[in-house]
Amino acid sequence: MNVVTITRFELKKLLKQRLVHASYVLVCSITVLFFILNYFYGPTDRYSGFSLIMENLQVLNDILFILPLIGIVLTVASISWERSSGTLRMLLTRPVQRETIIIGKFLALLCIMSSLYFLILVLTVILGLNWGYGGEFMDFIPRIFLIFLEYILGTMIFVSLTGVITFFVPNHLLALLLSLGLNRLWLVLDSLEGVNRYLFSYHISTITQLMMGNFIDYSDLYQSQIVICVYVLGIMLVLTTLWEKRDLTV
Repeated sequence: MNVVTITRFELKKLLKQRLVHASYVLVCSITVLFFILNYFYGPTDRYSGFSLIMENLQVLNDILFILPLIGIVLTVASISWERSSGTLRMLLTRPVQRETIIIGKFLALLCIMSSLYFLILVLTVILGLNWGYGGEFMDFIPRIFLIFLEYILGTMIFVSLTGVITFFVPNHLLALLLSLGLNRLWLVLDSLEGVNRYLFSYHISTITQLMMGNFIDYSDLYQSQIVICVYVLGIMLVLTTLWEKRDLTV
């Protein structure tokens, strides 16, 4: 099996799970509810579809913590399903490299999380037509797309960290609690001056601010993008190395 085959195999399994279906319904419901609240109670002056898009993203990702929570829960649940069904044992006993399995799972979860984020983007773009976008719509859409892409990468970093915890903590509830605790700890560290610039979340915020401004400092943009990519690749390297070095209880 190659990476593409493993990814398709994992993606088909995920798409059959009710938890994944519930995730799509949940994010759509919250997005529509947020639109309704803004329609009846939101500001009437200087509000635009762009404001709805960014505020809804912040609500789902930062305030209600819905999207990172979905990523963490799906990661833990995926391993739980594997162990209960014996699929993980079957994969590990076949002539498949362990890093191929890890990368395939990561890409499958990336597809699910990306579809959730971009479903939100498409839905809010449509709902935002109520307020309009002005003459800068075509110029702003690529920026919004990049912002959503950075948030996806940020979520996948937590997915990778959750994978490390889940694979080596037999109790899935404990693994879930530890992963959620790590996310909350990360928010605390992100608020500390001098420490936050070394965290990927700080650089996601930096890119978001750059994309929302009229002038883009490309040196800061490239620097932040490099830091985020280093986090993703570094944690994936650690995860695949641990798979190779340690026997798993399956």
